[in-house]
Amino acid sequence: MKIATVVIDFNKQGGIERAAYELTRNFIHSGEDVTVFSSSFQNLDYQIAKVRVPAWAFKTSTKLLSFRYNFQRYIKNNKFDIIHSHAANIKKCDVLTVQSCHKAGMEIRQQLSKHFLSNKNLHIADTIRLHVEKLSFTKGNYKKIIAVSNGLKKEICEYYNVPPEDIVVIPNGVNLQEFQSITEEEKILKRKELGFSKDDFVLLFVGNEFDRKGLELVIKAMDLIKHKNVNLLVVGKDNPKPYYELSTKLNLGNRIFFKGLQSPLTQYYNASDIFVLPTYHESFLIAGMEAAACGLPLLITKVPGVEDYLKDGSNGYFINRDADDIANKIVKLIDSNSLRKQFSYDAINSAKNYSWENISEKTLSLYNE
Repeated sequence: MKIATVVIDFNKQGGIERAAYELTRNFIHSGEDVTVFSSSFQNLDYQIAKVRVPAWAFKTSTKLLSFRYNFQRYIKNNKFDIIHSHAANIKKCDVLTVQSCHKAGMEIRQQLSKHFLSNKNLHIADTIRLHVEKLSFTKGNYKKIIAVSNGLKKEICEYYNVPPEDIVVIPNGVNLQEFQSITEEEKILKRKELGFSKDDFVLLFVGNEFDRKGLELVIKAMDLIKHKNVNLLVVGKDNPKPYYELSTKLNLGNRIFFKGLQSPLTQYYNASDIFVLPTYHESFLIAGMEAAACGLPLLITKVPGVEDYLKDGSNGYFINRDADDIANKIVKLIDSNSLRKQFSYDAINSAKNYSWENISEKTLSLYNE
């Protein structure tokens, strides 16, 4: 089968990019003929046929519009059995994978601006994204839509009146060769590299947009925990200043470590004891699945995508966006080594269902319908 994979950036860092990257790897391994159309190719660890599509990277909106326009020139003389667009990047495709609904996300931002540390207002980039999203979900511009969670499928149907039968739910996956648990001895070494001892208890927060992901709540939860050896690793991109100030105010500054955007993330998963993210909204949350594959118990809010793979009381706990509830769940796991081990075992097993090999097989089956 001759497949065109279309994604604005082709790498292993973002959710959209990672999905395209891993699916392409598995398609090629299965013998499919794949060509990737993208504006950039970074840190490739396998050979691909690629076409570089120019995109003006001045702003996100201009990058999207220029890529969308230029792609038409690059595709017109090529024939493919399947054109698969990862996100609403092009005018028409056979399969459109959707990682989020921007219209739903805007409502979330508006709600957050009333309550949390930052205030992000509507601007022209949102207007452009909404227009492009509406066009992409218009009948005739796609043959099938892949939503990465049941919750996201519901949002697309609700906001854009897309018929439910047009949408197939195929989740994101996890690279089980890259993300896996390690021995206790190896864990001690990983912790030492990051400045922690074997007696420290390490919480891990991974995500950009700290307000939406709930970092303020995790810091406040730490203030409620009486154990003095509890530390927090914060990995992700956002303005840390308000959170520095909050941690200093609560005398937690020496136990909270801001690491910025990191790749690869395996060192941080392997050095930690619990993954905690009281996020306000998600469509899937790949970081949670990566943490599970590395054997971390999950403490995450019950949001779309996460509710498909977090089994409350088995591989983790659902948490409320409430510092007291988060603190109580953390303390339960700190105080019970046997519970942590059981959650870790179940987390690893739950991740096995989400291997990229399984996800690519489901995607190829959809191509063949």
